[in-house]
Amino acid sequence: MFIIHAGKENSGGLLGLWRDIPSGSLSFSESSETKEETGCLISLPDDPLEAAASISRLERDLQTRFHALSRGGNFLRHLSVNDSLSFGISSDSDTDSPEIRLRHHIEWLKTGGKDSLSFGFGFSDKYSETLSEFETFIRKISEFLKPSLCVESRIRESLFARTRAGIGGDLKTLWNFTDGEFSAYASLHRRNVSFTLDSRTAMFQLLAQIISGAAALAVRFSLPGGAITALPAAWRYIRDVMAQAASVLEKPVSRS
Repeated sequence: MFIIHAGKENSGGLLGLWRDIPSGSLSFSESSETKEETGCLISLPDDPLEAAASISRLERDLQTRFHALSRGGNFLRHLSVNDSLSFGISSDSDTDSPEIRLRHHIEWLKTGGKDSLSFGFGFSDKYSETLSEFETFIRKISEFLKPSLCVESRIRESLFARTRAGIGGDLKTLWNFTDGEFSAYASLHRRNVSFTLDSRTAMFQLLAQIISGAAALAVRFSLPGGAITALPAAWRYIRDVMAQAASVLEKPVSRS
């Protein structure tokens, strides 16, 4: 089960937006079909105008990440052995660029997993951490991309709409509000459903970029173990590029 609290900080999770939570935390009806169904919940502010603005920010954030992952995948596929990437080591790895971290990762893989002065000792521990995070990502993405989808929209803790999307693309929606509220809340839920479907499209695109990027790295740099060993490096690079793009988006605009 995955959740977004619109209007609040949603760092971490899939695409830096969707946070997974225990299934018991949601109100999805228990049935046999839920085993092959992804449950997604978007919780909105109680003011309709604020809720609409929150969804707009989510849509903007997703679009930013989508462009970033496409850019990251393109970089991986066209990265040359002779590219003039910096090999500098920073005492604070978090301040390194995604390109520097990628280069360190590639060089470490080329040595067969042996630390050296060229990219810093202790990288084996960093790789183990990256590998663990990548395995968690694979587990979560398989849960997020189940054949069927159920999207719930809530105002705080109050459920007001639920849509189920089947394998064939059919949509079935249950509404839970008064006639006077229909116009405002129906529009919000439809946008939530569209946003969730776009998120799934972005996840498929992310997988494709990771796989093609890892294959390109393995061939171009003759990595031992081939594309399989390059998958965590490709994933981390694209994740870092998306996070970098999101951080730029969140910075306040300075006024002169």
